[in-house]
Amino acid sequence: MKRHPFIIFLTIAVVLAFIAAVSLALRQGRDDSTKLSIMIESLLTRAVGPELDTPQAEVVPQEDAPFLRREADGTTVRGNSFTLDVPLTWAVGDVAVDQREADGRMEYGYIANRQPQAMDSGDDLVMISIYDVLKDDATSYDDVVAQHAWDAEDVQNIVSFMQSEAADIYPDFSEADVAVALEDETIGDTPVKKATLSCLKPCYIEGGASNSSYYFVDALDRVYLIYVYAPQSEQTDELLSQADAVIKTFRVE
Repeated sequence: MKRHPFIIFLTIAVVLAFIAAVSLALRQGRDDSTKLSIMIESLLTRAVGPELDTPQAEVVPQEDAPFLRREADGTTVRGNSFTLDVPLTWAVGDVAVDQREADGRMEYGYIANRQPQAMDSGDDLVMISIYDVLKDDATSYDDVVAQHAWDAEDVQNIVSFMQSEAADIYPDFSEADVAVALEDETIGDTPVKKATLSCLKPCYIEGGASNSSYYFVDALDRVYLIYVYAPQSEQTDELLSQADAVIKTFRVE
């Protein structure tokens, strides 16, 4: 990720903010999106400091934002020109802000293996968030992968950040505590790229060790980014396997 070297902190901080605020947001509805944004911004400032204070491109409001929703059969979840199958016991939620982020991503919503009221404790949580980035003459599938997939530069940035900001907590933090990978996968008959960041120790000041992945799905006019987050624990492999089974049902229409 060359454009935003600390994007991992952004992603994980958003997840942490979501877990803390989702129950409140669901009770108060989309009109409280401003409050949720303020909470997220506060967490980001504490997590990464002035790095995220750099002026960013203005977000672009979207008409008829494509939130995630369950179909009548209960297990089919639909977004903008795609569907996937989600267990009935899992939570499905849309987003409160219908706008593209500064890096071009539009978020559809989240899928989690718990209901919102049970998301604030324990390690047996896996969350899936779905985004898209529009393609154009200047933005190809490979460009999107290059922007969002983690690489050696990100590892060095994380190590430098933790050695600088968390040396008293993790004095021996090193590159051995962070692993990145970019692999070829398939969803149905469609070849996709899968980028993974494994933090064997926390890669940010607040929170715990975690595993994050992006699946990049190419479509006619956009690239879908399917993001998976799970804390590191004895259950991580099983949780990621559950998430992978859901993601493998992703169908572009």
